[in-house]
Amino acid sequence: MKIEGVLTSLVMIVSFYLYYIDKKKEEKELSEKNKGITESYKKKYKPFDLDSRLPIMSKDGFELEDIALTATEIVYEASIPNEEEINSLVKGDLVKLKFIDKNREIERMWVEYLTKEDGLHLGIVRNDFFDNNLPYGNHVYFHSNHIFIIRKN
Repeated sequence: MKIEGVLTSLVMIVSFYLYYIDKKKEEKELSEKNKGITESYKKKYKPFDLDSRLPIMSKDGFELEDIALTATEIVYEASIPNEEEINSLVKGDLVKLKFIDKNREIERMWVEYLTKEDGLHLGIVRNDFFDNNLPYGNHVYFHSNHIFIIRKN
């Protein structure tokens, strides 16, 4: 009986050890893959100039997250839209933007794409804003870097 118990314990210890080694290997591979993804976004990132049409906290009570910049630091579940996808936007397409309120809370909202004007995009908010600073149907200017997701019409 004692030998069976020792053997069972030994098998369990070896199994846990092999599981632990396998998990560490997976984590390392994922970490290296994520590093490659963020590095590729760093190479592609193009900062943009602030424009008075863009929302800012002091004027509008919210601002938009620079998704392209954030993607250089964290890995999103899906890739962010590339320049070709953004340039193919037409009136009626939906884009998802991340709105940041005065409490630094982020709300993802759909915006209906209207047009591009002097380097910025113009759209209509198609969600109710949690804080009511930007109600459904209001216009908002945004930069290509702000686009998180595109849903073609």
